[in-house]
Parts: sequence; C-alpha cells; structure tokens
Amino acid sequence: MSICVSRASRWLVALWSVCAIGATPLGTAIVYQGQLKQGGMPVNGTEPMVFSLWDAAVNGIQIGGNVTITSIPIVNGLFTVTLDFGSAAFTGNARWLQVVVNGQTLAPRQPITAAPYAVRALDAPHGHSLDAADGSPVDALFVNNSGFVGIGTTSPGVPLDAVGSSQTMLSLSSSHTGGTWLNLSNTNPGGKGWNLITTGPANGEGTGHLLFRNGTDSSVVMLLTYDGKMSLRGELAMDQGNTNAGTVAGGLRFGYASGEAIASKRNAGGNQYGLDFYTASTPRVSIANNGNVGIGTTSPAAPLDIAVGDKRFQVRSDGGLVPGINLTGTGGNLGILRIRNAIEMWPDDGGTRPGKIALVNAAASAFTIALDGGSGNASLAGNLSFGSATRQMLDLWGGVYGIGVQGYTEYFRSDGGFAWFQGGSHDDFTFNPGPGGNVLMVLDSKGYLGIGKTNPATPLDVNGRTRTKSLEIVGGADLAEPIEVDGDVEPGAVVVIDAERPAHFKVAAQPYDRKVGGVISGANGLSPGMVMRVEGDAATNGRHPLALSGRVWCRCDAAYGAITPGDLLTTSATTGHAMRVADDKDAPRGCIIGKAMTPLAEGKGLVLVLVNLQ
Repeated sequence: MSICVSRASRWLVALWSVCAIGATPLGTAIVYQGQLKQGGMPVNGTEPMVFSLWDAAVNGIQIGGNVTITSIPIVNGLFTVTLDFGSAAFTGNARWLQVVVNGQTLAPRQPITAAPYAVRALDAPHGHSLDAADGSPVDALFVNNSGFVGIGTTSPGVPLDAVGSSQTMLSLSSSHTGGTWLNLSNTNPGGKGWNLITTGPANGEGTGHLLFRNGTDSSVVMLLTYDGKMSLRGELAMDQGNTNAGTVAGGLRFGYASGEAIASKRNAGGNQYGLDFYTASTPRVSIANNGNVGIGTTSPAAPLDIAVGDKRFQVRSDGGLVPGINLTGTGGNLGILRIRNAIEMWPDDGGTRPGKIALVNAAASAFTIALDGGSGNASLAGNLSFGSATRQMLDLWGGVYGIGVQGYTEYFRSDGGFAWFQGGSHDDFTFNPGPGGNVLMVLDSKGYLGIGKTNPATPLDVNGRTRTKSLEIVGGADLAEPIEVDGDVEPGAVVVIDAERPAHFKVAAQPYDRKVGGVISGANGLSPGMVMRVEGDAATNGRHPLALSGRVWCRCDAAYGAITPGDLLTTSATTGHAMRVADDKDAPRGCIIGKAMTPLAEGKGLVLVLVNLQ
C-alpha cells in the first residue's frame, strides 16, 4: 500500500489499488481506490479531486490532460474512482499519478505499476503480451493463440515455455505452514497423481525436507531431509538392466569418484550374482551367491576365505568335523594361530599343553600378560589393582585416581582434575598435553569445565563457537551488555548516551531524550539472563549490565501520569526515572524505552518493562 502525505495540509490519502478495467474489447480506464483522512481521522461526505498523469515522481512532464471529478463520495475515508487517460498515455514507460484534493496537491505522486499496461495486449501480434515494467524487454510475457504462455519468448512450444539466461529459471515459494507443493498428474486411464512437497512446520515430517507423495492415498513414497538423508517407502532397485561386469558401475556408490561402492556382478564368471564391496575401485570383500565371504578374493571357497598373496586363512568345515580354522601357505605352522607382536594362541595337538592367550615381551622371552586355559589363571607382569570397596575399582595411582562402580553408578575418581588431550606425549605438569599435543577439554578441581582451554573461569567456559538446538536460561529475563556509566547508578535506572564521552553513558535527567540507551538490569532481584562482552575490549566491558531486550524492572515516576500495562515509557525530568508517554505524537523518534507490563498509580516505584528501544 502506497501512502501520499501533503506537507502543506493535513490531508492523507492511502492508495489501495490501481488496476485496468474492461471486458471485450479491453478498455483503457484504470480504477483508483484509496482512503482519505484529515487530521488523522477518516473523511465522510464528498470532496472534489483532480487527477493528472506524469512521467516522473518529481517535476517532469504531464502526460495528457487532467481528469476532474467535482464530487466524489467518501465513506469512512474510502473512495473509488475510474480514470481514463487514453491508450496513448501508457507506452511502456514509468508513470506517476498526482492527486489534488479540494485544491491541495498531495505528495508524493503515486507510481502506476504494471497492471494498467495490459492495455497493450490489444496491439500484440499473434496473441497477447506484456512488456517489462520499464518497457524493456518488450513482450516479456506472451500468450499465443493456442493459449501457450511464453516468458522471454514469443514462440512458446509448450503450455508454459520460459527462455532466459538466469541460472534459476523457476522458483516456487510459499509461506503456508503445510509446505510448498507441486502437483503432477496424468488424466489418462491408469494415470496417477504425485505431490512434490518442500515441507513446512505443519508437516509431520518436520520443516525443510523434500517429500515425494502418492497423490492417490497421500502416502509418502520418498523423504529427502535437508541434511541429505533419504528414506523410501518401498525398495531401492539397482542395476535392473544387468550391466555390471565386475566394477563399481551400476552399484551403490559413496562419495565422488573415490571408488567406494557396493556392487553385484551380473554377467557370467567370477562372483556372479554375489556382492562385492569396493574401496579405491578395487573389490576388498565379496559375498558369493552361496553365502561364502571372501576378503582379498572374489571367489571365496569357504564360509570365510581370507587371501593374502599365496597365503590363505579359511574358516571351514572339513570331513564332517565341526567348523574350524584352516591356515595354509608355504612355510606356515599348521595348527597355530599366531598374530605377531600381539597375541599368541598355542593349541597342543598332543593334549599335553593347555591353550593360552598371551602378550609376549619384545625379546620373546616371557609372557607379560597371559590367560591360561588349563588353570583359568590370568597373570600380569605389571600391576592391576582393585580396591576394597563394595564394588570393584580400577586403581590408577595412589588409591585416589581410579575408575569404579558404586551403588549402580560408574565413577571417575581424581584428587585433582580431568583432562582430554589430542596427540602429544606424557608430561607431569597439570593440563599439559606434552610436545605436539592439544588440549580438547579439562574439568578442574572446582568442577569447572573448559572446552578448548585449560583455565575455565566459570562452570562452563568454551573457547570457540557454541551451538545448541535449544537454550533455556533460568537466571534472568533479559539480554544485556556491560557498559560504563559516569557517576553512581542503581539497578533499574534509566541511562542515556553521554555525548561528551564516546562509548559512555550517564543517568537520564531530561524528558523525551532521544539519546536514551535503556535500563540498568538487576533491579528487584531480576538478574540479566545473558550478558554479551568482548574480552580485552574496554568499550564492551563496563561495570553495569544494560538491558538490550527482554524484561527488566525500571525506576518510574507516576507524577507525570499514572502508568498502566501497555503504556509506552520514555525518559523524564526525574533523574534515572522513566515516565509514560502522554501522547504518541509528542514523542520524538528514538526516545521510547519500551512498554510497561505492571502498573504504577502514583509516586515513584519499580515497573516491569518489556525493553524495546524505538
């Protein structure tokens, strides 16, 4: 809605619409609808008006003559007139409408938008067209004799044909809570309808997702979330054309050109109709059609077949025996499963030696940790201690550093603090990750948690950006910033910007002061909910929290008028106190502190204020 206000009078006209009218053939008249006020009140009765058309918002050249209407009915300020400046008035160039009410010229002139330019459709060849608002390009929108619509083309070949150089050629947006829908359907027998939906808050799947929905039973067939997750109602069929010949082509691929995939060879030979798992475009693990699993081979000959060069590890069943482990290879020790430098299992074919799982020292001269299958004993060369508490405890050092379970609770005990390091090496200094290491997180002896720093100053101290889905603050009701105020100031006081000292404030003492900065938070026991500051910046590290938004208790003086909830508040002549705004028109721009939420009938006192500087 455009607003016309004359600086020389108290007339005010609101333009509601300007549009072309007509039937067959299309006329050249336009309808002007508006609202007329005088002294802020809607006009009733009749008024004479003169309308004229111009080629500029200010000065310029008048187009055609005046349209004078001596008596226009006005009801509750609303009026409607029909104006005809002729078809020659609209050539595709911008136009402005000037209105004179009872001899008073209203300003500014009203721009005439694209609707009246539809009169050019009578003259468009082979159909109807509209030029751009500024006249270029010509025939920006075109409808041919078949009803085909062209955007950027006068030769549309389909019902809607858009031609241009923009990267985005079609954009659909809606503020509907049920999402933005694109409906596709075929009306032939057996044809189906589909809904393509980008979801809104009223959709059960959540906001910001993409749905493919069956238009017949409204069921969701596919869901694609905004973070790239996809779910299907039915199956996902791969390579139904049987094109895979033992490569990643036609399979389920991960990433872009890095060669990770799951594929099924469809032609004869090799692992036909099995599954192959690829990395770097090379099959690493294969599941044959009969269920055998191969690692390093696409033709597994056993339920588990691992091939490394000319050596083979197989889990298989031989000669009707129970499944066992078969090791083959040149120079191998059959019957022994040996993992060098880690674990050794020594089964004894003669039955004279129990099986063992052992960790052996570097010299291969002794076991450092061993589990004896004969006695069931576990032996360690080092110390593994469990305390004498009712539940077991892992003692790390001195009995005061450990891990245990107590009263259905797992605990971590420390005589000092806790630290999480990345990289580095051991160092005896507290919270030191050692050379090349990084401190990820510390929990000091006071219970203060520091993330990205070793000296947390508060119960939670984060060095970096913090992201949370929902934050609930229960200690205050406003957002504040610490400021510096000259002189003594109490919580709830109104302060203004100190024009003589940059970045400083002072207590307010002047009514309707446009330099008002807000209210000092903390009065009546209501502390700031959040305080923003920049470490090391003196301008943002003052002693007094200034409420920027939210609710605070404010010192007010009802001597200038009783305060009721909903009243606008501004500065007063009483030092540090606010008062109600008696008349909105008397309040200069920028002097409003906010709205009162509690009353104050007389005297001075605290009023709960919703801070909203204006």
